[in-house]
Amino acid sequence: MAMWVFGYGSLVWNPGFAHDARLVGFVRDYRRVFYQGSTDHRGTPEFPGRTVTLEHQPGATCVTLLSHMFFVDVLRDLLIWGVAYKISTEQDKQTALEMVI
Repeated sequence: MAMWVFGYGSLVWNPGFAHDARLVGFVRDYRRVFYQGSTDHRGTPEFPGRTVTLEHQPGATCVTLLSHMFFVDVLRDLLIWGVAYKISTEQDKQTALEMVI
């Protein structure tokens, strides 16, 4: 059975794992938060850098600086755009999980 991974941010441009298909799309009812600490590509063990994580929240909106500056369409701001990757082999699934968890 295939596994799907929703990528946003840097995963859109460079997922770092093999995949069989790639679909552009969006998710609703999630918000972006800087909750996850990271030492692999920013920060140190003593002071982990912050990376964006998606957190489920019914009715959540994704408000951006651009929407305030240029009055971008409100509906577009309610969505978080990204790419869904289809992964079929067990080895590729394991690699993807190690990258995103």
